[in-house]
Amino acid sequence: MLRRTMLKGIAGLALAVPLVASCASGKGSGGKSPAARSDIAALLPRMKEFNRLTEYVRLAGLEDDLAGAGPFTLFAPDDAAFGAVINNAGGGISGTGNRLNFNQLRRPENKAKLVRLIKHHLVAGRLDALAVQRAKTLRTLAGTDLLVTRQGQRVEIGTADVVRTNIGASNGYIHVIDAVLVPPQT
Repeated sequence: MLRRTMLKGIAGLALAVPLVASCASGKGSGGKSPAARSDIAALLPRMKEFNRLTEYVRLAGLEDDLAGAGPFTLFAPDDAAFGAVINNAGGGISGTGNRLNFNQLRRPENKAKLVRLIKHHLVAGRLDALAVQRAKTLRTLAGTDLLVTRQGQRVEIGTADVVRTNIGASNGYIHVIDAVLVPPQT
């Protein structure tokens, strides 16, 4: 009898240790570590071509939003797109009477402009490449419209070419574009 009670106690302890460990690590109750997640916010930093976009998403405070249920479609400028803008325009971009300087956008007082810039690249819904190609315009989370044009196999979103499509995330899709899209002036 004593032996059976001790075995039950040991078995119970063996089951409890992983549960306590998972709660202590912050992974209990269904939460996952960032390395185990596959949402847009978790995928961006893992992809080497999105270092700058990842930084701007973090500075804008949109990481939690992009980790949410969504669904979202992100038209993601790669580092080369940001680099071209910064190198050709002295750290800034202009469009439709608007000028955004990326060094200034890093400042806390310009956070609203940075949020608007990032949301100008985001569309509600899980749109794969075919759905994007079929659209004429897409309404962004910034409340702006992006014109979609198609010439043969080439698809443009605003002024950017779509260069890679259908990077799947648990909460949407990422489509890589070759230019930074500037929202119209409000």
